[in-house]
Amino acid sequence: MLTRASQPDGGDQENGVRTVLGLSHRGEMDGVAAAILRTDGVLVVEQGPAAFVPYSRAVKTFLRRARKAVAEGRRGAQDVRDAERAVTSTFIEAASNLLSEVAEAGDRKIDLVGYEGPDIDGSEIVIRGLQGRTRLCDAARLAREIGVSCVGSFDAADVAAGGAGGDLAETFLAALAMRSPQLRAPCAILDVADAAHLTFPPQTEADAPISFDCGPGLALVDSWMRIKTGEPVDRDGKAAKAGRVDEETLALMLTNPYLKRGAPKRLRPDDFRIAPVNSLSIFDGAATLTAFAAACAARSVDLLPSTPGAWIVCGRGRRNPALMAELSGRLSGRVGRLEDFGLRGDFLDAERAAFLAVRSARRLPISFPKTTGAPHALTGGKVVLASAGAVLGQ
Repeated sequence: MLTRASQPDGGDQENGVRTVLGLSHRGEMDGVAAAILRTDGVLVVEQGPAAFVPYSRAVKTFLRRARKAVAEGRRGAQDVRDAERAVTSTFIEAASNLLSEVAEAGDRKIDLVGYEGPDIDGSEIVIRGLQGRTRLCDAARLAREIGVSCVGSFDAADVAAGGAGGDLAETFLAALAMRSPQLRAPCAILDVADAAHLTFPPQTEADAPISFDCGPGLALVDSWMRIKTGEPVDRDGKAAKAGRVDEETLALMLTNPYLKRGAPKRLRPDDFRIAPVNSLSIFDGAATLTAFAAACAARSVDLLPSTPGAWIVCGRGRRNPALMAELSGRLSGRVGRLEDFGLRGDFLDAERAAFLAVRSARRLPISFPKTTGAPHALTGGKVVLASAGAVLGQ
């Protein structure tokens, strides 16, 4: 049976492989994803069981109140503490459920927990790298109640050194690319949510990953739908599919100076606006903004050392048929969802948290000059020991 180890130095000592439980907030206010991963922090050895626990109505209410408090400058408000308590309880529930459901797994044990709580600062395009970002999770309580040492706050060291921070997924995505037999040629991984973030895995052991925000993702079309229809998103890309792309407007939008900026780079909320499509119909505006998101990804090829032979799309954008059609039409090489390449998309963030926990415990770098603008390759993460609740900075 899977058992639990209280210290962060467990695992297969000879090869550095650890069995890790990853926990991550998923979606705008969906819930908590949990996944078990066996990894040495370089390669993904095995993807284990996974589970999801949705947030209750009460937790969602706490999160909304906390976001309102933070937006008003009240980071220390009781609403924020209540939300952290509720979110941490859901993390503990997700972890306990998965651990109790895991079937016979030899004599393996859970060596570590990697976690990432929800960011409640809330903006249409996430501003990465701000030291004031508010991520909710009581790591000491999490470690104490699960009984396993936890690792989180992965980008704190990067931000402190002047990097842009963010989710630091690049090393994990590179490991996934190496795991898939379909991805032997150079590939690009496109994470499309509010923003679109591109990762180009290293082609040799001497290379470092390249990563940057390549465009607005779905943020602009989401804003358009909220203004025009009151709907928060273009569900299933239906509005975009019903409209026609205004090529003249699209060409104008593609003159945006952000697209010519070198990498690494991170979006700010005012980098892109919906004003150019204001004269269009609801459907044509949605179609043009969706096409713009795809065209920005196509322009990003100019910033890569070689043209990708495959594009792996993850994030919620992979579920938007209109966007996927635009990406397929504007990108060279194969374009597919994460699942089309034999990988699983719904638990990507939880697995990433597990992977980064091992890299942090092994003092392996998790951010690089070409991914966050850090001055040099940096390790990171903070370890909270289950035995005493002590925090060990990396």
